[in-house]
Amino acid sequence: MTHSQLSTLIGYLSEDNCPITNLFLDWNPIYQEEFKAGDSVPVGTNQPYEIQPPTEEDQPEEISLFAKLISEGKKLQVVFLRASGLKDIDLKHIMLALKPDTSLAMNRNLKVLDLSYNNFSGAIVQEF
Repeated sequence: MTHSQLSTLIGYLSEDNCPITNLFLDWNPIYQEEFKAGDSVPVGTNQPYEIQPPTEEDQPEEISLFAKLISEGKKLQVVFLRASGLKDIDLKHIMLALKPDTSLAMNRNLKVLDLSYNNFSGAIVQEF
């Protein structure tokens, strides 16, 4: 799945009339837009999407698409993101989406969030 494809999915999930309550995106890392599919694609051709750091001091940090998915998926109750290549920054932003009084809308319907098989550092896990 590419960055723009996940952004489109988030747009659909944020609609009031979206009926989706369970979402399973297991083993789906987010790739740059130049994604090539197929078995004959050389290893290393498809690059994972990386959140870009702010280029100016007053510019806000880019929010992880995984956090936007949690925050804006209004009716989502069950989300599985197992082995999806999440990084520490993704987890940090997801935690913001689960807390009130942050820059992201809080998802009040979420009951299950599975982030297993992603490589988080011990420091980020202990932060929350």
